[in-house]
Amino acid sequence: MASITTDTFNILLEDLPKLLTSNDLVKLGLFPSTMSIHKAKERGQTPPSFSVSARKLRFPKNELISWLSA
Repeated sequence: MASITTDTFNILLEDLPKLLTSNDLVKLGLFPSTMSIHKAKERGQTPPSFSVSARKLRFPKNELISWLSA
């Protein structure tokens, strides 16, 4: 799991949408690429998510915060 700064954590709490995309996680610096997210998901190393199509994942903000806090 990636570690984040307090500033990044505050952004999560205030500014991000309730559902984040794989691109959002890359922009936050939590993963190097969307491909790495899909590979990590296969290993159970991502925040809880759900699929909206075969190639699109959504990550609930509250689940991401819990995952980062663990």
